[in-house]
Amino acid sequence: MTAIWHYFGDKNPGAQPKNSLKLDVVADDDAGYVVFEMTRQKDELFPAGDYEVCLYLNGIEMNTLDFAVVTPTTADLLQQAQAGIVDAKFGLYAYLVTGKLEGMSEGEAVQWLRKAAESGNALAQYNLGAVYLEGKHGIDKNEDLAIKWFKRSANAGNPHAKEIMERINQVLNKKN
Repeated sequence: MTAIWHYFGDKNPGAQPKNSLKLDVVADDDAGYVVFEMTRQKDELFPAGDYEVCLYLNGIEMNTLDFAVVTPTTADLLQQAQAGIVDAKFGLYAYLVTGKLEGMSEGEAVQWLRKAAESGNALAQYNLGAVYLEGKHGIDKNEDLAIKWFKRSANAGNPHAKEIMERINQVLNKKN
């Protein structure tokens, strides 16, 4: 069996998918049903919007299911962050920089960013490094803390942080 996921954003009649993903699904013939899930890579978010999944058996379309991924409110993210969900902690900061944050100060959002970074989220570590490097959102500029967080992010595998650390090391080596 094959499943093809289509992402439309806002699905209007006749809309073409913005993105598609094809998955081969192994069915358990004894169970009488198929269970599968689409997972995301670490630090990757599913965009909100309309999706459909088409199920095919031997090339013949068997079923099409429509569903939506809804963007959570700030209150939803806060509740999840307070429950310890690291992605929600980072999400509060992401809402700040995208203009979606409601009912929370910049300082509170940066505190949640710091908590996500301390929990090991490489994307949060990178963003916290940028906050310290640029001195934004009410945080004083601090190059030492910026380097600390870029280094942690690089060590956690973030390619952008690795690139920044390479440039920092080149500058430091030239000074020596």
